[in-house]
Amino acid sequence: MENTKELLSESKGELIQKLNERYGIGKSVTYKRLEFLEISIRQSEGISFLFSAEIEILDDLNKWIKQGKPMIQFPKPGKLAISESGSIESPNAKIEYTTAEEGNQINQLIRVAQEQAAGLLMAQNILAAQFKDNPDLLPEDLRLKVRATEEAVAPKSIDPEKYALNLIAKMKAA
Repeated sequence: MENTKELLSESKGELIQKLNERYGIGKSVTYKRLEFLEISIRQSEGISFLFSAEIEILDDLNKWIKQGKPMIQFPKPGKLAISESGSIESPNAKIEYTTAEEGNQINQLIRVAQEQAAGLLMAQNILAAQFKDNPDLLPEDLRLKVRATEEAVAPKSIDPEKYALNLIAKMKAA
């Protein structure tokens, strides 16, 4: 069995095949499990992927089923509630878990959110590096700002003859 933090593939079909091999099941069973857990395969820039927390849930479901327990009785993690105002009402409130299982589900959701934030930050850094290395890819207004800054901080060329005459004049005055 693969020990991965994330499962990545070049296509959705390839990712499904990896899950089939991981769990020793067929394609239709894989789709049923994903649907049951309400897990969607994500795609970004031609890459299909699942987050590690989702893989962990799939692993847990696979163990559950291998123990002879019915899939319908598997304790599915909850979905994240979204506030209508779009903000967190009390960000400093301490989360109290009523059961260890609930705490584990919340930790998994937190992990998924952390991985999403990390992915966005990594993408931002990669894009910034690309634009830094290839400033011609920047929009015209930003290229003009970059050029203006480069000109402002660039060392000014000095006429050696004028510099020497200026030094001689200073020495004579001293």
